[in-house]
Amino acid sequence: MKRNRKIIKMAHKKAMNGHSTEVKDIFRLVDEFGRTTAHMLAKNGWITGWKTDDKEILKLVDVWGRSVAHELASNRWITDDKEILKLVDIWGRSVAHEQAKNGWVTGWKTDDKEILSLADDRGRTVAHELASYGWITGWTTDDKEILKLVDIWGRSVAHEQARHGWKTDDKEILSLADNRGRTVAQIIAKKHI
Repeated sequence: MKRNRKIIKMAHKKAMNGHSTEVKDIFRLVDEFGRTTAHMLAKNGWITGWKTDDKEILKLVDVWGRSVAHELASNRWITDDKEILKLVDIWGRSVAHEQAKNGWVTGWKTDDKEILSLADDRGRTVAHELASYGWITGWTTDDKEILKLVDIWGRSVAHEQARHGWKTDDKEILSLADNRGRTVAQIIAKKHI
């Protein structure tokens, strides 16, 4: 047992320093925190340049349900593979959420309703994430179904877009209110005074 821990520790240390291998069994070595060697490689992928398109490796998860794909996406790796984009951790955060969060750097956007509608445990959707950085990436939507998606605080995608200068004349969308009673119209008015 002690010998296995030493091997795992060594493999993880090498991975943290950017050393990789083609031996899949090494990628699966798990430490006491549930992190695989592949997670370690992905975590430092932005420094080392390590990435993979091997679905079997991308789907490896730690004890929090975070996949290797989550780690890679949080370091500006992108994919359009729907199966991978839909992988979620224990908080409901998908790989698509990670990609959207970094979209202002990578330029990743999507108009796929299924992906845009993916919501975490707080109801925050991929569309919310994309709208948060829309002022940089230029991503907005006029799709009513997507604009009406709300998180647990009642903030819609339209609220998020309005915070960054987006406008609409649609009365239904303008009247959307969050849990504090702030409407999309109020946010737009405040931005354009």
